[in-house]
Amino acid sequence: MLTLNDLANELGISVHAARRRLGILIRMADGQVSAKVMRGARGQLLIDASVAQLLREAETRARESGVSFAQSLEALLKEGANGDAHGAQPSRYPSDTNLAQAILKAGYVVGGSIFLGLALLAAVFLAKG
Repeated sequence: MLTLNDLANELGISVHAARRRLGILIRMADGQVSAKVMRGARGQLLIDASVAQLLREAETRARESGVSFAQSLEALLKEGANGDAHGAQPSRYPSDTNLAQAILKAGYVVGGSIFLGLALLAAVFLAKG
């Protein structure tokens, strides 16, 4: 088990950047690696060797190919889903942007329905009146 500080030093990045990358991995892997990350003495984050190796590979790929860390990690996870050594799979849930768009569209539908209902009520009252 590695501490977050050890991992950051190995990757040559700040502790904050290492924590962000770990968060990206946990989200992309649909929580499958969260059991391999735990709190140790005095609340230190302890990272399993397999998770650390996956982060190292993704960071190396990102630097070599010039893509973002998230893109290289997603590619690694897809390779793992196809039978490579990494067992984690990319998340099957929509991204935050897709979720926000779905909520916005639902709001339009609900708002339009309310407006239409009130317009029909007004028409009924005017017809009776």
